[in-house]
Formats: sequence, structure tokens, C-alpha cells
Amino acid sequence: MFEFRKSLYDYVTVPLLREFLSANKIKFKSLTLKADLIEEIELQVLKGNLDAIVVNQWLNEVVELGAKHVYFSQVSTLETHLPLDKNEKIDYYNTFNGSNKIHEVYRKVEILEAEEVYVLGLGVQYFYRPSENSIANYYLPIKVIYYSNKKHLFISFRPNDRMYKSKLFRSEDKVTEPKLLKEINEYIKVNLNIVTCQDNFHKDKLRRAVYRILEESSKLPDKIKEIIDEYDKNNLKSFISNFKANYEISKRYDNQIEEDLMNILEKYICLNWEKQEDFTEGIKCYPFNISLKDSENTTLIQKSSKEESLLVKSAYHDNKKRLKQEKMCDSVHMAYTISTTRCKVIYGIEKFKGFISFEKFLNKEEMDEIVSNFVQKYYE
Repeated sequence: MFEFRKSLYDYVTVPLLREFLSANKIKFKSLTLKADLIEEIELQVLKGNLDAIVVNQWLNEVVELGAKHVYFSQVSTLETHLPLDKNEKIDYYNTFNGSNKIHEVYRKVEILEAEEVYVLGLGVQYFYRPSENSIANYYLPIKVIYYSNKKHLFISFRPNDRMYKSKLFRSEDKVTEPKLLKEINEYIKVNLNIVTCQDNFHKDKLRRAVYRILEESSKLPDKIKEIIDEYDKNNLKSFISNFKANYEISKRYDNQIEEDLMNILEKYICLNWEKQEDFTEGIKCYPFNISLKDSENTTLIQKSSKEESLLVKSAYHDNKKRLKQEKMCDSVHMAYTISTTRCKVIYGIEKFKGFISFEKFLNKEEMDEIVSNFVQKYYE
């Protein structure tokens, strides 16, 4: 008998269930609750109207979607225990001490185009106690992708906030995300001989990638850029020339003077711009939070309430020069517009890994585009 694992309930949304039933021409109009929709799928499999293999394939795709965390890292070890051919099997199983265990849930090795791409499916088993006399297992799907030709690795899984904040957990059973990530790293090190980079050179490359994303997404709206360009052409160059001549300013400050004055222009035009929606509407993505620890170990944290663009915040313009000098950033919170939906995406650094957090449900193509952009910035 085909039956949904209870642990999948949190990973399957009502819209996805309704879409699947509709695509398979199953009537469900009167069903609105998740449990009823799942029961209907199970019933249709039992009746022979749905193929259990088709449902399983769909579920494998579903658990890779939605709000999730993605970690990216360069790999330092060249030889792994991975097979060279996609038909070879990977036989491994390992457990760790503590309240959770890592298991193999599904395994898959793919060769995509000319790249050797290994896609490994794992799961983390959590123990919780809904009552004193019973123990239930909760599996958190994990996807590990290793690009052997580029020597980089992705680890992605769903955020586990809802698990360890549950009243069902006893204190000793709580599992934090850093602990989970540590155990995943240990697992792929022991079983696959894959070791990720843990040096400052790699970390700085990640910080530069985050800065490039910030730089790319914080460009001025075209209307404001036109005003500043026109002012620069007619007034700014003349002002700088007269200023330097009258006060005998050294030539070594030429670029700095122009940069500072341009920043002042940008700042006050942005702050006084009547249509604040010009900074957010019709724009694919814009930053609203950033954090940076500079070369002098000074920490800069700039936040914007209500997810407003940083371009309308005075403090951001005041620190813009510092950001340009460092050309690094530790984290940036972005608001992406996907179709008609606004989605929060966080780029950052966590334990020598690039970190991307998706706060809302996105399909695979949308997530891949955002992750690919980060990787591209890493290699620039």
C-alpha cells in the first residue's frame, strides 16, 4: 500500500497537492485541507488511478523546493570516493553520536552536459516524543551537489526552525543549524573524502561575491542617474576645477573629491525623491539590510525597516565610500520580485561557506538562477 511518510507533510503545500491532482485529472474541488488532499492521492493510488512510481518521483522533486538554506563552498580535496560512472552505486551508511543521525534516503549520481555532477540525497533523522510512551522519527531531506570539474560543493536543506522550536522536543533533543551543518560536513568527509576550504582566502572571495551582489542591486534608478549625469556634465566638473584652483588642492585628491561630491548628490536626491516606489517597483531585486566587518574590525550594520531600499536611507550613503574601499560585505538581505511575489533572500558567510537563505517558496528554476548568480560573482 502506498502511503505518505508523515515527515513529508511539512514539505508538501496545498497548492502543490492541488496542482498535482489537477494535472492527473483527479477531482478534488471540495477538498481544501492538506490531510484530505494527501488522503485522496493515497486513495487514488490504491484504486489504480495513480501510479505510485509517478507519485514518488513527484515527491522527490517537491522536497527540493520551497523555503530552504543553501551553502556553497570550494573543495580542497581532489580525490573522492565518488564513482566515476553514473551506473556505479554508492554504498554508504553512517551514524553519529547524539540526538540525530544521518541516513541515506535516496541516492542519485548524474552527469550533466560535459560536467561531472554528483547529486547525493541524504536525510537527517530527528527524534521527538509526542507522548511519553512513543518515539517518532522526523526526516529532514538534504541535497548535496558536487561539481568535480570545478571542485565546488552545494549543500541545501529546509530550515529546521519549526522542528527545534516545537513544544514536543525535550531540551536535550534540540538541534541547531550549525550543529546540523557540522555533521553534514563530517559525513561527506568520512564517506566521500570531500573536504571544503577553511581558509581566509576562500572566505574573502565569498565576501567579495556578496559585495558584488550588493553593488549590482543598488544601482540608481534611471531617472535619478540622468539628473546626476546632467548635473555632472554642466556643473560638477566646473565646480571641482574652481575649488582646486582657489584652494590649491593637491592633485592626489582629484578622484576622492569627485567621488565624495557625487555621493553627496546621490544621497540628497535619493532622500528627497518624491516617488519612493521608484526604488522598489519594477525592480527585480534591491537590498534592504547589510552588514560588514572592515579591515579595522569595525562592524557596520545597516538596516531598513519595512524592507525599504537602502538607497533611501541616509546612513547607507554615509557608509557607501567605506563599502567601496573594502569591496567586501558579510551579508546582504535582498527583496526579489519573482513573478508577482516579493521574496526575501539573504546572502552571507557562515563557517567559511557562502550562505543563501530563501524565505519563501520558489520553484527550482528561480532558486537555481539566484544561486548561479552568487557562484558567478564568486569567480569574477
